Amino acid sequence: MKKFNIILALVVAIVAIMVTSCKENPYKYEIAKGHPEVIYARMSAPADSLITGAYMGNFVCLVGNNLKSTVKVDFNDKNAYINTSLVTENTMLVQVPTEIPVEVSNKIFLTGEDGTVVEFPFNVLVPGPVIVSINNEFAAPGAKATIYGDYFLDASIDPFTLTLPDGTVFGADDVELTKSAITFTVPANYSGEMGTINVHTVYGNYASPFIFHDTRNIILDFDEAGTPGDHGGYAAGNGWRGSTSRCDGAEVVPALDGNFLWLGGNMDENGGWADDPFEFDAWYSEGSYDLSSLPNMAAVLDAYELADLTMKFELFVPKDNAWQAGAIQMIWMGEVNGNTPHSTATYPRGIFNGWASTGSYFTTDWTTVSMPLKDFAFGPNGEAGADALTKDMFKGLSIFVFQGGVTGTACHPHFAIDNVRVVPN
Repeated sequence: MKKFNIILALVVAIVAIMVTSCKENPYKYEIAKGHPEVIYARMSAPADSLITGAYMGNFVCLVGNNLKSTVKVDFNDKNAYINTSLVTENTMLVQVPTEIPVEVSNKIFLTGEDGTVVEFPFNVLVPGPVIVSINNEFAAPGAKATIYGDYFLDASIDPFTLTLPDGTVFGADDVELTKSAITFTVPANYSGEMGTINVHTVYGNYASPFIFHDTRNIILDFDEAGTPGDHGGYAAGNGWRGSTSRCDGAEVVPALDGNFLWLGGNMDENGGWADDPFEFDAWYSEGSYDLSSLPNMAAVLDAYELADLTMKFELFVPKDNAWQAGAIQMIWMGEVNGNTPHSTATYPRGIFNGWASTGSYFTTDWTTVSMPLKDFAFGPNGEAGADALTKDMFKGLSIFVFQGGVTGTACHPHFAIDNVRVVPN
């Protein structure tokens, strides 16, 4: 009898728990019977905006009846996730899939609990192409260049095209095309014309945010006046160290654009001070060497705030001499010559240590490096600079690969640098 009472007590307790659980969760989501009906669609906000289409990734609200019976939603041939927390009997908030449809029906398909498929007319809008960057803004004739972005799509009804500044037009069959990258070969007879690169797809047009072969304000091109590669910048350093200027056929680095700066040697894991192999100085000299007095540089400094400017250059680091320590430091020195600006945070500098995220850095071709002047705010070891960058500091410049504040691996890196410039963002 006692055993029976114990079992009965357990049964009663279990039933009580079940009843209590049901009472504590009266709003538990349950699939309704039958199939849904969609009357109209609107944006998630404002609620009074009715729509017949939306861009990929946007949230839309479907309004109708018995929407809790929906077990599957497809936009064209792409499935959308159903968040049951966003579904009621009369509304369903759902995100348009971010994948581009293969079979375009311009419909939403809702599958009900009873297997019925309900169709609702709706256009999934695909954004136009977007260009973000290019691996080498100075890709030479015959060289390959890759543009990065998104929505690079070809369509038979309105084919993809890429147009260079000189008017050269590439179709989809002329390039290596993916949704997020375009690789093309610069024509052998390309004149070097400067300008934007334009991409056209059935969904729209986009002009590059960068200028291809941008010669607007090159301050250091390492070429003598009147020679190939000269763009009005200074050819050699004006200081204690000029390092080495090299040209076509030097080591394993092909020339980008005439001569280029060559730095290289032994570097310890901390990027210790080794100025002879890793430093280039363009020191100020009144009346003869003043970067800010170059006509293009003077015009840029007059027309733009520093936050609206970016320092760029092309870089080549050979794989056999990979970079694993230290940082490329661009130090604007004003009229002060000597080593003092290198070692003090009084002189804010830009720091680029491309190896730090992976442990090693090399390139297979020339690569454009961009350093916004708003980020020139560091001392030699990556600490905050003591003073802000000002326009009167643009008279002298030192390029020095050292320190940076990140410990790496002892290495023997080589650096080829060309076409140092300051241009609008």
